Amino acid sequence: MTIEVINMSKDDKEMMSLMTEAIPQMLKSFVLAPYTEDSAKQIASAVALFRDELKKKGFSAELAERLTEVYLGAFRVPLSSPAQLSYKR
Repeated sequence: MTIEVINMSKDDKEMMSLMTEAIPQMLKSFVLAPYTEDSAKQIASAVALFRDELKKKGFSAELAERLTEVYLGAFRVPLSSPAQLSYKR
């Protein structure tokens, strides 16, 4: 389906440009941000600190490991686009 726009103002053209170019790029950057080298280092540090704090507080090594795995799972971000995700009941 094609929509033809007639007599667009300069402001409207700028808004359309923003919506078709800048916003998708910004969203892509936001989605990929957790996968940068710096983010990986920050996540690794946070996970190690979490594990160490559990051990300091007296949690068994096994329980600290299991809780750390759950904590690490909170950092997972799906790489698929929303259009590829399916809703199942």
